Amino acid sequence: MKISSRIVVSVVLLGLIAASPSFAKQGDKAVDLTLDVATEPASGFGSAVGVTLGGGYEVIDSLQARIDLSYYSWDQGAFGDDITYRRIPLDIGARYYFQLPPKGLKVYPLAALEISFDELEFAVPFFPKQTEDKVHAGVVTGGGVDYALTKEFSVGANLKAHLITDGYVTMGLGGTFHF
Repeated sequence: MKISSRIVVSVVLLGLIAASPSFAKQGDKAVDLTLDVATEPASGFGSAVGVTLGGGYEVIDSLQARIDLSYYSWDQGAFGDDITYRRIPLDIGARYYFQLPPKGLKVYPLAALEISFDELEFAVPFFPKQTEDKVHAGVVTGGGVDYALTKEFSVGANLKAHLITDGYVTMGLGGTFHF
């Protein structure tokens, strides 16, 4: 009887997954910093670079409750007009980690509720600068990958869709301290 190479590879991968230790154990805490690229929230603004500071707590093994605070700023100017759109979203949500081979590699889906503090500022020559502040609520969905370099530090990437007024997508690269 000939054994398929796909079956052998599948069995080996499942064995590695089951044997791999996890850095997402109940009670673990994490703090991360991510550099993000955000798509435009409204036509004509283009993409922006932002930053996210987050923290997480492992409620149970592999399930992390999270809070993230980000900052993004988009600029647009034409014919002497200057428009700036600033967004400070606060996300409260969760990630569920799945261990993959090699040891230390994890993927996760994520979901969060988002409260976004938005400011639209525009200046027209010869007129005073105008500012409009709004608060919006929405949801965030996405996923990411983390790779543990040591027991205390991992690097990762994520992709998030922000389903909110003037929705946008972010892609981030960052590092996480585990303690």
